[in-house]
Amino acid sequence: MRPYETTLIFRPDSAAVERGKQAVEASFERFSAKVVRQDDIGERTLAYPIQKQDRGHYTLYEIESDPQVIAEIRGALALLPDVMKYFLVRKEPA
Repeated sequence: MRPYETTLIFRPDSAAVERGKQAVEASFERFSAKVVRQDDIGERTLAYPIQKQDRGHYTLYEIESDPQVIAEIRGALALLPDVMKYFLVRKEPA
């Protein structure tokens, strides 16, 4: 298991944020990734419009996962309708 960090930008309405978080956590669970930490950063103005939106709700997840399933997790995150953008990177061990 390696540590990873993912930042997600959800659509700004609260219903989309809750649906999106549930779907993301279900995706992590489906691929046996363990959520170590979740930090709800909140709604921010985007640097440029994404899907005709100029605001987004940011959430940070730290997960531990097997490296072989990271590509599948990325694919699952890309298909979620409430996720406007995501960024998943391997975290350097402390």
